[in-house]
Amino acid sequence: MISREQSSFVIGFEASNGQEALGALEKETFDLVLCDVVMPVMDGIAFLREYRKRNLKAPVIMLSNFDEYDKVRQAFKLGARDYILKDSATGGSLLRLLEEYCRNREMPDETYNFQSLVREALDGYSSPPFSALSQYVQSRVSGSSFRLLYLDMPQKDLSGEKDLFNTMCEIFRDHIVFSAITTQHHGIVLVHTALPLERKELQAIFENLQKSFPHTCGVLSRALTSLSDFRAGCERLNQAAAYAIYRSPPLFFSEEEIPPSHPCEPFPKERFLSLVKEQDLAGARETLMSFWEQTAAGQAMEPAAFKRQLEDVLFQTIQELKPFFQESMAMTRLQIKLLKELDYAYSREQITGIVESLFEGVRRQLPFLSQKQGTAVRDVMRYIADHYREPVTLQDAAAALHLNYTYLSSCVTQNTGKSFIEHLNAVRIKEAKRLLKETEMTVGEISDAIGYRDQGYFGKVFKRLAGTTPLHYRNACQRGDEL
Repeated sequence: MISREQSSFVIGFEASNGQEALGALEKETFDLVLCDVVMPVMDGIAFLREYRKRNLKAPVIMLSNFDEYDKVRQAFKLGARDYILKDSATGGSLLRLLEEYCRNREMPDETYNFQSLVREALDGYSSPPFSALSQYVQSRVSGSSFRLLYLDMPQKDLSGEKDLFNTMCEIFRDHIVFSAITTQHHGIVLVHTALPLERKELQAIFENLQKSFPHTCGVLSRALTSLSDFRAGCERLNQAAAYAIYRSPPLFFSEEEIPPSHPCEPFPKERFLSLVKEQDLAGARETLMSFWEQTAAGQAMEPAAFKRQLEDVLFQTIQELKPFFQESMAMTRLQIKLLKELDYAYSREQITGIVESLFEGVRRQLPFLSQKQGTAVRDVMRYIADHYREPVTLQDAAAALHLNYTYLSSCVTQNTGKSFIEHLNAVRIKEAKRLLKETEMTVGEISDAIGYRDQGYFGKVFKRLAGTTPLHYRNACQRGDEL
């Protein structure tokens, strides 16, 4: 395949069988081992098994005329760095491959050549790397399909590529794992499958994946007969992984399990917020949970869209309730906490937990709200009674009572059904009626006496509340008419 004249390598030792090769490898250090599968005394597979037991370090490349799936799988499982079919490898291509390995011999624990091709494909290079990727794989196996496994991995599950590769080899024990690459939060595994994956086998694989990576969700692609859409497949699986929020463990599933999107009922936002304003937490929770369960069961809504809706619901719920807290920081902290949890949520249980946390957080505050609100309303009514003769405002009352302006406004309106200014006007007009009936003060003098600096405005407020003008009211009182 390669003539000595072509090669720039120094051939350190030539062995006629595996047993002889092991003896030499234990005595000397070599950069690379090129091994045939068929050999007398000890064949290539037996050699690899013993080589692994002795923990020898030089990378091993297998050469063979066999393209039998079982031989290829065994070789990779036993630690072969490459498996080259003699019929598909020319002298030049084999020489380039050997030179590549020697250039990267300081990285003996990585399948450098294939990993670099995969990374180039993921980085978006055009057809040459994809072509190289396909050629590389197809020179080792033929007539079968591939699967991509996309992992959305939190830091606690993230491991090195070597550990990930070894774990995947154990889980996909009847198939060939070609590559396992990790990024900051993701893992991508390329698996060669000789036979279709049956439902029962898939379920066992997903359960084993969940045991090995308890905090991770992942999607297995549909069968690929070509690697030309490798990068597009990774992008597609990245989007598909978001559907884990609709699932209970195991959070690993196949791409075929994602149903096509279809129209779904919108969230009854107005009804929900109305229940929140009425502090009917049981009704509000039931409305939200019912919508969530229906959406999760049908997986009808694109996950990102659902999260946006839930973010809006969380935000508006807390905004509605925040004014009822004298110390609004408690609700602000709850808001930030839940929105952050929602951003990172990846399972059905987590979404349900966020909804429950929202209502539990509010429920814990409500007993204190009633007491605080009652005290605040009594204090503001006392303030109005003491200061209605002055040009007071709600801001003045809040400052005097050391209460939050928004909180005080909501307390008064929520508990009495009227605003601060409505209560103030009612007290002033009641006093105006008494003065019109019992004194000789002019309308202008009365307006000043009860806190109105604009007589025209006083007249409008009086007519709206009393149903007549101040002068007509005085005249009617003098005539003894009932008003």
